[in-house]
Amino acid sequence: MGRAAWTLLLLVPLLAEAQGASDGGVKLPSAPFQAWVKVQSAYVRLEPSLNAPEVGLVMRDDALEVTGCVPSCDAPSGWALLGEDGAIRLSNLTLTPPARATPPPGVEMPYVYGTVKKAGAAVRVEPRPNARVVEREQPPHVLAFHNEPELLDGGWLERPAGGYVSTSDVRIDRPSSLEGEHFPSLPLAFLIRDTQQVAASDAGVPDAGEPFTAHKYERFPVQGLDKAGRVLVPGGTLPRGNVRLVLPRERPAGVKPGERWVHVELSEQVLTAYEGDTPVLATLVSTGKPSTPTREGRFRVWYKVVHDTMHGPESNPYVVEEVPHTLFFHRGQALHGAFWHDSFGRAVTHGCVNLSVKDATWLFAWAPPALPQGFHAYWPEPARRPSLWVLVERRPVSRIDPDACKTCAPRSSPAQVLPPR
Repeated sequence: MGRAAWTLLLLVPLLAEAQGASDGGVKLPSAPFQAWVKVQSAYVRLEPSLNAPEVGLVMRDDALEVTGCVPSCDAPSGWALLGEDGAIRLSNLTLTPPARATPPPGVEMPYVYGTVKKAGAAVRVEPRPNARVVEREQPPHVLAFHNEPELLDGGWLERPAGGYVSTSDVRIDRPSSLEGEHFPSLPLAFLIRDTQQVAASDAGVPDAGEPFTAHKYERFPVQGLDKAGRVLVPGGTLPRGNVRLVLPRERPAGVKPGERWVHVELSEQVLTAYEGDTPVLATLVSTGKPSTPTREGRFRVWYKVVHDTMHGPESNPYVVEEVPHTLFFHRGQALHGAFWHDSFGRAVTHGCVNLSVKDATWLFAWAPPALPQGFHAYWPEPARRPSLWVLVERRPVSRIDPDACKTCAPRSSPAQVLPPR
């Protein structure tokens, strides 16, 4: 995804933050107490004032812990205080739990996703073929559905806003199996396609052995490049064209010791997450195509959202609903999960940095600041909280120093080929 400053559907609350009783006239208890959002969406403000900046967004059925009220919990125009995370109008809350719980942020796939087929998809009022059609979805939109296995087994999917779609009208999207290397020892090589045979080196490679089969997304310790440009690994060599390399990167200027930051290397299509000078994750990504490049530079995440709908421009009017675990770093360009392709290690996006769903889920939870309890989205800057640094650059690999990363965690068996993921 990408270009979302102009194409992202930010879930702007459709409410006026109006005056009124908090729960249809029901008296709220004294704080602290739990409440649920009863409107489609609502802003959380830095302070209990309509003039205070928005710092968060909550959605219908999100659960919040109310720690206090201003001026009181039974005031007609009162505010609910959410600890140190801000305040929300009491009129947006209810004491009645929702019938369906909101998926928590840590769920890798909170929804089932399906791409509308060429003939389109009818949204029906009930899950049966002759039920009344209430809406028609157009191809190639990607739709989100509640994760209900029994309904799915019966051939139907339920839309979050209501209505049912037959599974015959959509292609169910299955996420990639890719999961990055945690606490990697760098340099590291990822295969981006199956390599039927890894040739043993003629000379100069320790532990050279018989040719073996390697598979997409396997990863190997790197010992250098040979004269032919092949990647030297324990046991032989890998064809350079089948490999993406993760090399260590020194902490950039402005990033303090111990701060969390990520390095996106465009030439290799890889991402490395660091805590100070220590790499904690290395993985493959997909960045922008030449026609829609990912912006190079040093950025900070300005918007963090659990899942959101993205739209393309008029020239390419795609729609992908509820894109998971999204971290916006430059206007509409973001790090986020991608469940609709398995082309990691290749530049295929409209400008965003695509990660596998597993990697995006981990990165979202790890990236500062932590998402406050019950929040759907968060703006770190007005909340006065530091956010994740993102360094995007292109540094073509001309040589490899296998001893370059002195701070990397050692492998238990550095000379062994790692198993496929």
